[in-house]
Amino acid sequence: LLVWPNNADSADNPHLCRAGGASRAPPPPVWDAECVASYLRAGGRTVVYVGEREERVAVQEGSPPDCGASASRAFQALLSERFELLRAVRLHTWSYNSDDLTVWRRREEPPVVRTLATIAAAPEEEEPTGGDAHAPPASAALHTPPATAHLLGGIAWNGARVLAAHIATRGGWAQRLSGGAETQVCELGAGTGVAGLQAAALAGPNAYVTLSDKHASLVDDLAASIRERGLGDRCCAKLYEWAVGDAAALLPAHSSATHFDLILGAECLYSLGTAGAFAAALDALAGPTTVVLISCEHRWSTAECLATLEDLGWCHEVLSEETTPPMPGDLRPARVSVMELRRRAPPDRKLPPI
Repeated sequence: LLVWPNNADSADNPHLCRAGGASRAPPPPVWDAECVASYLRAGGRTVVYVGEREERVAVQEGSPPDCGASASRAFQALLSERFELLRAVRLHTWSYNSDDLTVWRRREEPPVVRTLATIAAAPEEEEPTGGDAHAPPASAALHTPPATAHLLGGIAWNGARVLAAHIATRGGWAQRLSGGAETQVCELGAGTGVAGLQAAALAGPNAYVTLSDKHASLVDDLAASIRERGLGDRCCAKLYEWAVGDAAALLPAHSSATHFDLILGAECLYSLGTAGAFAAALDALAGPTTVVLISCEHRWSTAECLATLEDLGWCHEVLSEETTPPMPGDLRPARVSVMELRRRAPPDRKLPPI
């Protein structure tokens, strides 16, 4: 990992940020720690870092601390906390720099068992005041075995918890799902299925939820979660890859519906490379009256992903926003939004290459 440069930044080295007028662009955001956190969530085990480290930076007495001209202090703290240093190699550097090459190995961590109850709960859990007949059973653990824990979808993300809470408490979805009208629900990129399983827990006899993911191992885990909760009569898990999968096969065979009434997507907008495929999946699955609800943590790529969706005909409206505790490996709380997507253009347009 070559981080160069990530300073001067206002978070770690404000004394290095040059003062300027209103016309001066703000310093770039600190992004390197987020890179390492994403790498950790994806199962990464080795980091080779080239750059300065604060422990090797000498400052004159009375000067403010300086974490170096390469990586932020947040990056270096996360590296030291989650990895152990195996080797340091001296490098040729400029006379005023102190770069070296270091090799780091991930520290072993005890396995974490997540339950749907702990994930769908608010950050600060409170005793229920009136009870919730639709609350999922607290004893059913989400399936995140080693075979799938390394996948992005094998993690219960903050956005999934926020979307699940939105379905249960806002927009009248609890009443609609438990009501008498037929309601077909699909979760795209379900992963651990937190949002879709919440919808299934609320579902009445005329509502049906389809959880979909492109990884067969995650689909198997979703099917096991459905069985453990006794939701097999109103929920299923199917294999589906955005833009290339058979969209018609996602609709349940026992229904005459030609499209889904509600489409869910928790943390599906995480890279520009997937935004086009996600839009293509919406085009294939949504009808004129379909409601699309998504949640996403605000990252460096979020604005570009939303702009790509809008270019492809899907505009968004923010319904709610909240700050959530940091995910394991993150250093800062996350800002998560729930949005509704609406189609602005007909679906027969030509999509750009994905």
